Amino acid sequence: VVNDVEVLNEMLTSGLILVFGDLFILTGIFCMMLYLDGRMTLAVCAIFPLLYFATKAYRIRARDALRKNRAHVTRLNSFLEENISGMPTVHLFHREKSHEDKFRTINEDKVKEDLRSIHYNSVYLPSIDVFSAIGMALVIWYGGGRFVQEQVQLGVLVAFLQYLQKFFEPIRDLAEKFNIIQTAIASAERTFELLDTPEDMIDPPTPVPVKQVRGQVEFRNMWFSYKKDEYVLKNISFSLLEGESLAVVGATGAGKSSLINALCRFYEIAQGDILLDGVSIKEMSKYDVRRQISLVQQDVFLFSGNILDNIRLGNSDLPSEHIELVAQSVNLNTFVDRLPSRYDQDIRERGSMLSLGQKQLLSFARALAADPRILV
Repeated sequence: VVNDVEVLNEMLTSGLILVFGDLFILTGIFCMMLYLDGRMTLAVCAIFPLLYFATKAYRIRARDALRKNRAHVTRLNSFLEENISGMPTVHLFHREKSHEDKFRTINEDKVKEDLRSIHYNSVYLPSIDVFSAIGMALVIWYGGGRFVQEQVQLGVLVAFLQYLQKFFEPIRDLAEKFNIIQTAIASAERTFELLDTPEDMIDPPTPVPVKQVRGQVEFRNMWFSYKKDEYVLKNISFSLLEGESLAVVGATGAGKSSLINALCRFYEIAQGDILLDGVSIKEMSKYDVRRQISLVQQDVFLFSGNILDNIRLGNSDLPSEHIELVAQSVNLNTFVDRLPSRYDQDIRERGSMLSLGQKQLLSFARALAADPRILV
């Protein structure tokens, strides 16, 4: 997405302005040619259908090549990001050679589409010069005959030829920018495809306002599936009163995480209901439901920045004293106090300077700092 947006930015900030300039020049020159001699201008218009069909053929083929090229760029960037992030795993299992071969395959696919796009450009751009030469030949043939018959003055014929030569210069510029425009169109298609993706979880038209729940949770005959009719959880029913705890134990894939996904409304349940204080979560907004819950994730995600910001997560209303008290309650302070900048210590991208256990402690502190009514 970032690459596609950068391509769109390049087209809008530079290419589009120059395109409008070339179009204004084309319009001005065409008006002057009509003013000098309308019949010779009509003779020049005979090459426009050829130019139109050549441009149409180029547009169809070039857009397909550029669309595939953008897809290969995405694959290439994803592969690089995964392998750079997972470099220790690649080294540990001695997969350097196989991953290098896979990278080379992806890169060769991208180069193939690059060469296809260059091939179309190498055919289309010289065709503009061919059409320009045909136009000049038509004017010399038709205008020269009219000059011999004394129907047009020599000065008008020379001026018309000069204007015609200038007329094809912005067309050449437009042909060169056409590649940028086609790339931008391919990027726009991918960007708007993402932006136009419909939202799966839609809030009710008039959600029940919820400020703070007591903490009573009830699963009532709840069925849950990620794919239609492939149920992960079937007819789950239980209830928890305020202050009660529940441990869910099961084998891998039994549906423990799916239970949390359903409670947090990350996915819509298929049948049954989930209630908070007797109110169905389907009748609440997603924001109100998730505001009552704090989740300690198995795979902790940390943001670039310092420890304090990762515990607050943008909630500046949480005072530093409260954060430190929460950190002490989960023993996070035992290693934070040893850091040079303590809670202002930068932990780098995804907390790369912290161990797995330290990340888990930070995740506990983050969950408790929000003072949730339901802790998962």
